[in-house]
Amino acid sequence: MEVGETTSNQERKGCVGIFFMKSDLSGLLWHCARPVSEGCAYGDWIVCEDDHYHVWERLQKGRILRALDRDLQRDYALCPRGRVSFKCVADTFVVYHGNWLKPIHKAMINALFRLPFSMARYESDEHYDLS
Repeated sequence: MEVGETTSNQERKGCVGIFFMKSDLSGLLWHCARPVSEGCAYGDWIVCEDDHYHVWERLQKGRILRALDRDLQRDYALCPRGRVSFKCVADTFVVYHGNWLKPIHKAMINALFRLPFSMARYESDEHYDLS
């Protein structure tokens, strides 16, 4: 699939992007969900061009992070987070997450990113683990 390639079927499939959970894991703090057709090609993948580090810098300038303890506001790595990517060759969405994920979070992420249950795979990635 080339960047910008779009079909009505692909647009219905779901979105790629990144997300941050609230520190108490009660819900999403912030997310960016883009249709697959608006994602960026990265090898056999379609990904969102946003990354947690740079988004966190933008969020620090706004009001969203004020809901967090001051210590958490300083470092995005202390906040539960993850990424949704689309693996073209497998026609599958892969949600990368840390050791904090529970079934209720899967439901939230599936809904926000419009991920069809049959096309969503969840993979733990130590990069997103909380200590």
